[in-house]
Amino acid sequence: MQAENGKTRRDAFLEVVDIGIVSRYYARTAAKYLSPKRRRGAIPLLTRTTELRHPKGVVTVVSPWNYPLSMAASDTIAALMAGNAVVQKPDTQTALTALWSMELMYEAGLPRTCGRW
Repeated sequence: MQAENGKTRRDAFLEVVDIGIVSRYYARTAAKYLSPKRRRGAIPLLTRTTELRHPKGVVTVVSPWNYPLSMAASDTIAALMAGNAVVQKPDTQTALTALWSMELMYEAGLPRTCGRW
């Protein structure tokens, strides 16, 4: 990030820490948010409904040049945790940061079939 868009070491570090915090948050809370929830129906005590969460399918993430890791990876992590496929279009100035974030996701256990170089 420092070489691609001229961020200071401190700002680049803050982006990496931000992604760590976001990843931990989604890892801890995704099951709760994505689980089926029982709701009251139209006629209370007589009917009940269940709210189900389904993946949308393919999600597109367009990342900007000024926050290439925070903006792109946080949205990508949320979409992947919800069961979606992600197509990411990074800014041409920060393409190496997007590739690095994809490598980090592979190291975290994401299957290699999810992305192409």
